[in-house]
Amino acid sequence: MRICTHRTLSISLSFLLIVSMVSWIFPGASCGRSRDILGPMYGEPEIDIEIMPGKYQANVQPGQDGLVTILGRVLCDMPPYTPSGVYCIVTLFVDAGGWYAPEQPELIFSKATVSREFSITIMVPIESSPNESRDVSISGMWDYSPGTQGGTTETESVHVDVLPYVYLLFRTESHNTTIDIGERSTYAIEIENRGTSDASVTLMSRSDSEVLRTELNSGSLDIPPKQIGEVELSFEQPSGPEGVYTVTLSAQDVEHGGQEPIIFTFKVTTREKGFSITSVPYLIYIIIALVMILCLGGATVLGRKVFRKK
Repeated sequence: MRICTHRTLSISLSFLLIVSMVSWIFPGASCGRSRDILGPMYGEPEIDIEIMPGKYQANVQPGQDGLVTILGRVLCDMPPYTPSGVYCIVTLFVDAGGWYAPEQPELIFSKATVSREFSITIMVPIESSPNESRDVSISGMWDYSPGTQGGTTETESVHVDVLPYVYLLFRTESHNTTIDIGERSTYAIEIENRGTSDASVTLMSRSDSEVLRTELNSGSLDIPPKQIGEVELSFEQPSGPEGVYTVTLSAQDVEHGGQEPIIFTFKVTTREKGFSITSVPYLIYIIIALVMILCLGGATVLGRKVFRKK
């Protein structure tokens, strides 16, 4: 009985050992219930994320969209013994530090398809500061289908530079004016730089007629970021008939570019100079002197009459 028992135990242990080895070598040969729960084991794929180039720029000047499109590809090399009906699905994730990036579509690979390109669009807020430049990280997760195996990929980074910009606008409101022919008038006009870079502004003025002359106190102006500069514009009509003219002042930062010239315009009406006390030199002083003489003479006459009565 003991010999039979030992023999039976040895046979049972040998059978269990053989079954375990077969299950380990041929995972598909496991029982149906285990296959439904765990799925077959194929080995992990080799996945690489490549980004070209490694640096991008964001234009965040007003009027732009601030969009940055990052281009790259994913390489997925599945184990050679993976069945042809099994696919590897890679889902990419973007960490842009708060910048908006839409969800990415899934990339599907097979033994025949080992490379797929992708593009990721990031929205950088308009008027962002260059100090907000940052690294954007791209990583992924992979899964077999059919199957339950999965894991994570490597993480790649790409740098996005927020470009500095110049944004000019006139702060002085445009309005019309009237001057006398032969007189000179001067306007102080303010220009603001709402950008994030120093502005080197080129200024030009003109009139729609040669009769009205214009002149700037300076042809250029340097304005730091978030600061206001001022320029003086003078105009006059030395002679000629009365008229209505348009005066134009343009300002542009040619060095940094990106913004069309800004324009400041207003109407100037010229008229013949009419007679006034101030139009004759020293006339007002002469009139004051005459008034004082008359007052003094009247006081003298009045004094004599009073003296005679007494």
